Parts: sequence; C-alpha cells; structure tokens
Amino acid sequence: MNPVILFPAPREAVPGGLRSRIRILLADASARVRAIVYDLVESLQVPISVSACSDALEALILGSDLHPSLVLIGEHLTGLPRRELAWRLLSRDPDLRVLYLTADPDRALTARDASVGIRGVLHEDRLAAELAPILAKLAPTRDPAPPGRHPDPTTGHDGKADIGPT
Repeated sequence: MNPVILFPAPREAVPGGLRSRIRILLADASARVRAIVYDLVESLQVPISVSACSDALEALILGSDLHPSLVLIGEHLTGLPRRELAWRLLSRDPDLRVLYLTADPDRALTARDASVGIRGVLHEDRLAAELAPILAKLAPTRDPAPPGRHPDPTTGHDGKADIGPT
C-alpha cells in the first residue's frame, strides 16, 4: 500500500523565516484510526504531514526516509510485533516520539514497552482528544527574526533595506 501524505512540503515560508512541518508516521491498517487522524490534521491550523502504512516493514522504510516527529503504532499492523517496530525505529533515532494506539480502554504502557522507549498509549475512542494536545506541543512557531531586525508580519519587510537617494 502506498503511503498517504497530506500537505507534503517539508517547510513552509512565513514572514521572518521558514518553519518545519510536523511529520507523523501512522503505522496502522485501521480505516477508522486513519480517518480520525486525517480529520484532526485537517482541523488544526499547523503544517502537518501524515504518512500512513499498514505494514511494519513499510513503516521502517518510511521512518528512515521521512524522519518523523511522531510515530503512531496501531494494533492493526502486519509484518512485525509493535514493540519490535518501535525498538527498530528508536534504535535509529532515540529522540523519536513513539506512541501506541489501542482499542482497549484499560490498556496502559507496560514497563517493557517503556524500557524500549515507547512514550505512551493513546486510546482509539479518545484519539482526537488525546492527540490534539500532543500536536499542539510539537507545532512549530515562527522562526524569530535575526537580532536587530523586526519584520512587519504582513509584508515581511524588515525596515532595514536601502531606500536609495530621494
């Protein structure tokens, strides 16, 4: 299955500089989970790229190519066990944020999962409510202006350009 990518440009020009997009790797075959994530991404006013796959081996390839900010690993995944996929992704990038998705409302992060580097469990029934604050924390802010320059946010003009003779 080919990855689905929403908003594919990796950086966006804004007055005062460029900002990075949040890159999410969604490793889950559930159409319901994908729909929830896509709806949430479309409703937020931040630049987000979502790449989805249903196979763990494909997730490994996408993970190395995309360098995601966040990886969501669901229960409906083929190829490798979830913990092994997480371990392999985290062995390449230890700072990666990896979260499990589960349909079981009582499922919690086990000590074994935490020892691999999994940062938490999101429940499918509350996915939008639990994922929105995480994306808000990851959301890039506008790059600050260089010292001594304060661009006009509407035009991007910093007021220091040569005007020339009058």
